[in-house]
Amino acid sequence: MRHRSHLSNHTLTGLGLPVLLLLAPFGCAPPTPDERPLHQLGLASEVTIAPSPKTPGAVVCRAALVDLATGEPVTAPSSPRSEGLAPGGSSPAATSLESCQAFAIPPEHQPTWLTSAVWWQVGGRILAVDCMRRRVLAFHPDGRPAGPLFALGPEAEQARPTRLRATERGFLLSFMSLQLIEFGKRFELLRSFSLQGGPTASGLAAVNQWIPAGEQLFGQGHVEDRAAPLPGQLLPRPFYRSGFFLADLDGTVRSARIVLPFESSAPYLLDIETMVRLQDTIYFVEPTEKPQLRAVEPSTGAVTTVAGMPPGFESRSPLSVRSSGPVTLVQFLREVQAGSLVTGLYAIGSRLFVLTREPDSALGGTRWLLHALDPETGRYTKALRLPTTAPFLTLVPAGRWLFLFERGPVEEYGHQPVETLIRIPASWFEQPLSSPLRVPGASVLSCDR
Repeated sequence: MRHRSHLSNHTLTGLGLPVLLLLAPFGCAPPTPDERPLHQLGLASEVTIAPSPKTPGAVVCRAALVDLATGEPVTAPSSPRSEGLAPGGSSPAATSLESCQAFAIPPEHQPTWLTSAVWWQVGGRILAVDCMRRRVLAFHPDGRPAGPLFALGPEAEQARPTRLRATERGFLLSFMSLQLIEFGKRFELLRSFSLQGGPTASGLAAVNQWIPAGEQLFGQGHVEDRAAPLPGQLLPRPFYRSGFFLADLDGTVRSARIVLPFESSAPYLLDIETMVRLQDTIYFVEPTEKPQLRAVEPSTGAVTTVAGMPPGFESRSPLSVRSSGPVTLVQFLREVQAGSLVTGLYAIGSRLFVLTREPDSALGGTRWLLHALDPETGRYTKALRLPTTAPFLTLVPAGRWLFLFERGPVEEYGHQPVETLIRIPASWFEQPLSSPLRVPGASVLSCDR
């Protein structure tokens, strides 16, 4: 169901813009039919929106984000930070740079439903999207909370942020809608736009995952297209196709096209990161019965096969539960917790890694492996065991480090404890054959706490 806001001149409190349904990566509930336009909702940062005087149908946005902890405007340091520098420009102790460390997150700063996390290089922070509390949290590289980057007010029940992704110009943030907000590298607001199609243009009806690629978006979901109008009708008829798509983000008329059809509701796509950009190529996992790692060239849309899945994970684990709402989502995630399957695809440095999970009865937890892959040959070179047995993980590649948010079991819809942040030297992944994490190994490596 579509929900449209009627924009005229409004001074908003927050990031309020018209929205359309976007499936959250972790299953946040879609807007209810009686959802109010977002320009009526109380949010934290002041945004001014007015119709564009030059482009019909477009809007002009200006915003001033504030740090909720201090009330001060959010600005990055006057000069870019080097990755990993502590506040004040001091570098952590040399011994900590080559050791694995775990940091406890204070309860008041713990996300309740973590849906996305990314490294903010200019600000020297890890940014984490807390969907259910409608905020983006920031953490120092040494695990200390840096307060919310911004948050939405209590009235913004349906305006929940979902995914945050780095781009060449800064960041893209999606809400539970097809509305995207683009920020610069210092989190200055650049623009806001929707991926929905116009009366005569194709667009997106739903999205499960997405990743930016220049002025395009690659993702998996449902593309809305237009057929010739029926007799007596003036407008083209919409119809929908499912699969992996490329969507144009520039211009006032946006379009989307399927580059690889995929006819499935794909509950397997929930809560996993199976799309990554390495140099100019996007790699992604097609979750068929025998999942395949594929590559797409954004400029042409050409799709090629890179490899199958790592040894032992060549076939997809059967999942009996299909997520269709809060109750089934909880059941689905509990089934994932007990299963053995591929749950992620990441670029760390110049290498690709496939993340797998499987129960570890000896430790009473989960065995997490990162499988190093050479995309040129399609061969897996080494498996590295991550130093955690948590039920769920969120990985954040960050230059000289890899950060892991340890996520506990799903207690109920919208609540999953996130109590620990782990920092691992990226050098351990640059040379997999000599890494302290290499497999085989008798036990999981223990991090300094």
